[in-house]
Amino acid sequence: RAAFSVEWIAPIAAHPEYEVATSKGPHLIKNTNKLLNDASLHVTAGKTGFINEAGYTLVTRMQKDDRDVIVVVLGCDTVTHSFQDAKALAEKAWMQGKTAAR
Repeated sequence: RAAFSVEWIAPIAAHPEYEVATSKGPHLIKNTNKLLNDASLHVTAGKTGFINEAGYTLVTRMQKDDRDVIVVVLGCDTVTHSFQDAKALAEKAWMQGKTAAR
């Protein structure tokens, strides 16, 4: 949650692409969180990853009806499954009226 509260991180983490100014000129950052392209979701932040021990991983914060849900997915065999699992967990949490998926 600490990273989500840093002002300059939120706009970068919540958009598929973000341009930043550097001393060498503009630099385009491309976000790999495919949930940002899902019109049914309002993704406000996230981090994708992969390591052998954990497989494909995803931490993402989504919002629906002014309710935040933070989902953590570990151990997926494909990056696509990490996005599918995160979306399913968030939808389940919202349907059950919870504020966090477990």
